[in-house]
Amino acid sequence: KKLASTLENEQRAHGDLKERAAEEGARWRRREDELKASIFEAKEEGRRIKEFAEQAEKEQIRLLRKEIDAEKAKVEEVEKKAECCSGRKGRSALLVIARIV
Repeated sequence: KKLASTLENEQRAHGDLKERAAEEGARWRRREDELKASIFEAKEEGRRIKEFAEQAEKEQIRLLRKEIDAEKAKVEEVEKKAECCSGRKGRSALLVIARIV
């Protein structure tokens, strides 16, 4: 009788251990799924940041080109005015124009 009772207790303990192991396994699988989702979200965020940086760089280049074009226009204007001027008075006028621009 004592042996049967011990065997029953051991079987119960074994069943409890199996149940806890199954619960622990399920908990780890959920945690693994959460981590996979976090990794995916981080990759997506990285992709969005990269796209934003590329767009910002393109916008910066566009603005620099616009600024360069404006400076070129100023230089062309001074050159046109300089063509009209000749001699000493022309050089003085050119210096005045250059200071203005």
